[in-house]
Amino acid sequence: MLSTFPILLSYDVIAVTVLRLAVAVCFLAMGIGAFGQDRTALRDLYSHFGFKQSVANFFVSLFGAVSLLLGIFLLIGLGTQIAAIITGVISLKLLLLRRLSKSFHL
Repeated sequence: MLSTFPILLSYDVIAVTVLRLAVAVCFLAMGIGAFGQDRTALRDLYSHFGFKQSVANFFVSLFGAVSLLLGIFLLIGLGTQIAAIITGVISLKLLLLRRLSKSFHL
């Protein structure tokens, strides 16, 4: 394989591990926040799109549980490819929701 910096190819395992751990910490923080300080902001976001308060609470709890579970999976290295795909989908969903709702700041 042609590469400008071939010596950097020896760091591929370390780089993937560091990236996986960084994403895990981010999703653990989002999951903890969904059950703590960010719960009201997330509930307001779902309410902004027309969900009832009880449904919005359910989605916030589901989001928090899934974020925590994915963060744990990535942290311990269990099902990392599937967990990475799901975290990518969740991240895109949050990005789109944030773009659609100008008043949402998390």
